[in-house]
Amino acid sequence: NILNVCVAGRGYFGTTAAAHSLGANVFGYVNAGYHNTTFTEIASIENWLKNIQPGIITSDINTQFQTNVASIPAFLQSGAGAISRTVNDKLRESFSVKDFGAKGDCVTDDTASIQAAMNAVGFNGATVLFPVPTGGCYKITNTISGHAVTGAPLYSYNVKLQGEGGNDWGQAATEIRAVGFPPGAAMFRFDTPTVSGNAGGTASDIDIFDLYLNANTTASYGIFADYIAGMRIWRVTVESGLLENVHIGDISTVNYFINIRDFYSNGGLNSYAPARENSAGLHLTNVTFSLVDQMVSDGSTVSLLGSNVSQTVIVNSHLEAARQCSICINGSGTGQMFISHNLLNPYEGGDYQGAFLGVAVGL
Repeated sequence: NILNVCVAGRGYFGTTAAAHSLGANVFGYVNAGYHNTTFTEIASIENWLKNIQPGIITSDINTQFQTNVASIPAFLQSGAGAISRTVNDKLRESFSVKDFGAKGDCVTDDTASIQAAMNAVGFNGATVLFPVPTGGCYKITNTISGHAVTGAPLYSYNVKLQGEGGNDWGQAATEIRAVGFPPGAAMFRFDTPTVSGNAGGTASDIDIFDLYLNANTTASYGIFADYIAGMRIWRVTVESGLLENVHIGDISTVNYFINIRDFYSNGGLNSYAPARENSAGLHLTNVTFSLVDQMVSDGSTVSLLGSNVSQTVIVNSHLEAARQCSICINGSGTGQMFISHNLLNPYEGGDYQGAFLGVAVGL
């Protein structure tokens, strides 16, 4: 390819690298249509290539490509009414963490790269892609924070975190692994500061799909979210959080419209050892209008803990090996709740209190 580019710039090369450079002139001659050449000139070009300093060709070609090719309307979708778009415009519909330097080799610290991808999401929102890591996982060493794209009093994240390989009751192929986390830190955190006159429920439009979050008994939470008004967690696996795998809400806030489907939670490396389990697979606090459908949990003190929850549906779930109870609802939540078609199989030992425990909620 390099030889073809050089040949297209017929007649403008000498025998030494110092005499000429492979800059804009060559590309100008290519564009002008000077494509004829002779075998004698090819020999001269080959001699020139042997003497040129390493890196000059690659640097000049990359510069010209980025300047000229990126603006070419080279993409045309199939179907009537489709219009031509530039390559950049098409590719920037979503952000890949690899666009920002993430390696996914389970060795390189990808924290800064993933955070940069999150921060790049603009007002209109975007998908942050996590391609299957070539080396097994994306290693992170501190919290990845959501980036609010609008300010107070109505915050919005407007982001979808999209991995690969998730399926019903299965583990996604995209693993993000916590290593050496500071105390109390979550792998992913979405919350907003208290705003005067704000009753909560302000951090909205958050989707987390097809990811395997391995807290690795070093991160306190896989996902921590608060001040939420619209969040979906689908086909996600979270395991081995030191405190809880997923925590949504807080006792002093109001959180709305939480939708969790096909969620697998593992409380620890050994489901039946108290020292190796966490407090809850899923903890909903001060949440209204939520759905938990097809959750599988293994090895937490409580599989699903609801504190001050209202208008909540829990169905089609398999919750086992909990040392206290599979479903525990407490606090002062009001409104209808629907809990049905669940297989509750707690570990009958230690501080076992039953498969289901409901306190002061009028179920």
